[in-house]
Amino acid sequence: MQDNNLILHHYDFSNFSEKVRLVFALKQIGWDSVIIPSYLPKPDYLPLTGGYRRTPALQVGSDIYCDTRLIVRFLDELCPNPPLYPSGLTSSDHAKYKIIEDWAETNFMRPIALFITGMNAQRFSEKFHRDRANLHGKPIPSVEQVNLSAFKYEKQVDIYMDWLNCLLKGGRDFVTGVTISLTDIVLYEGPWFLKKISGNCDFLKNRLELKHWFKRMSVLSLPPRNSFEGEYALNLALNTQPKSFCEEIDVEYRMVKGTKVKVSALGENAYSIGNLVHLNSEKICISVESKRTGLVHVHFPRQGYSVRAI
Repeated sequence: MQDNNLILHHYDFSNFSEKVRLVFALKQIGWDSVIIPSYLPKPDYLPLTGGYRRTPALQVGSDIYCDTRLIVRFLDELCPNPPLYPSGLTSSDHAKYKIIEDWAETNFMRPIALFITGMNAQRFSEKFHRDRANLHGKPIPSVEQVNLSAFKYEKQVDIYMDWLNCLLKGGRDFVTGVTISLTDIVLYEGPWFLKKISGNCDFLKNRLELKHWFKRMSVLSLPPRNSFEGEYALNLALNTQPKSFCEEIDVEYRMVKGTKVKVSALGENAYSIGNLVHLNSEKICISVESKRTGLVHVHFPRQGYSVRAI
């Protein structure tokens, strides 16, 4: 399909980046790649996002889309077919799948990440462990403390993997039916991350439904067309203009366009600072300007973020 020269800023073992990579594959959307560091500093990334540090972000010229919830929504609007969910879903079923996805990226993913990084603590640098502690507002741990978290969360991961195996029972190829859905992709992030970091599939033992589903999901892949350096992305932003907004800011927020604001991820030390461009119950957009990027618009979903004037 024709696209808008989409650039994904990501790194190899990011589970949230894998979510977007799989949506590209599902919809057969061509994409380009910029690899960013997995921990701070991120000198060619933060200028594009107004300081927001989480991964990934999707760049379309000088419009930067942050958080996979918004990125996936953008891609679905760009390319509606194939759909992210089976046709004919009731609002109740759609809500059920969204609840599953929210659980998968929070209560499911976090124990997995703590377990597998704990098991492989020595493979990650001290800077990586320090960075993740700062992101989550935790004290800086020693490698030994990180390793202990593996034993703390091992049983929780086993329980959740059993739940996922049970969810896949009933003769269906995928969670929502006969075709891959976004719910499958989001649930796949956790097992994918286990394999990515550990290099094995021990978690599939004695879980037959999970094993078959994981194999079907593993087939979904679409490599990037091009791989660029960060400087390329910065120059692209510098030589393009962000899309304009005509919508007014919802009155309930009691803010006006141009207000300097801080957009923060709830529960994490990750934020962006810029001037308010657009705000409603679904989306947030701020403008950020620097010598390296020119004027860029940074977009966030309303869900999961706070906005306050500064």
